[in-house]
Amino acid sequence: MERITGNRMKNIKIENIDFEDVELIHMKQDYHKCYVKMYSVQNGFPSPAEDFEGEKLSLDEKYLSKFESTYFAKAKGISNRPTIRENDILIIRADLTVNDGDLAIVSINNSKFTTKRVDLTNKRLIPDNKDFPEIVLQEGDTVIIMGKVHAYVREDLSK
Repeated sequence: MERITGNRMKNIKIENIDFEDVELIHMKQDYHKCYVKMYSVQNGFPSPAEDFEGEKLSLDEKYLSKFESTYFAKAKGISNRPTIRENDILIIRADLTVNDGDLAIVSINNSKFTTKRVDLTNKRLIPDNKDFPEIVLQEGDTVIIMGKVHAYVREDLSK
C-alpha cells in the first residue's frame, strides 16, 4: 500500500482497515491450472480467410498470477460509469505501480476506500462519471492506495 505526501509516494503498513463495504471473494489455491480455448472474434464483418485456430488461455495465469497481492472487490455506486458498473468484480493488484490515469482503490484521510482515476501530476482523484466531482488533494492529505484496478469482470452485459 502506498501513501502520497507532498510530491512523494512511499509504502506504509496499514492496520485496522475498515472493510465493511468490501465483499470478500475467495480464491482457491491448489496450483492446478485450467485452460480453455480462446479465439479471435471480429467486431465487424469477418473475413472468410480469417484463421480461427484457438490458442489456450488460463485466466488465473493472466489475472491471478500474484495471488498474494491480488484482491477482489465488488463495485458499488455509479461514480465510475460507464467504465465500472454496479456489481462489476474488480481485480485489484497491490504489487503494480499506479501511474497517472490508472484506476486505483484509494482512501483519503482515513475515509472509506473508493475507486478513482489517479492524476498524480495534478494531485487529483477523478471519477469517470462526469456528474461526480473531482477530489483535489491538499498538502498534508494522507492518500492510501490499496492497489491498481488490473481488470474487471462484468457478469450482466445488459446493464
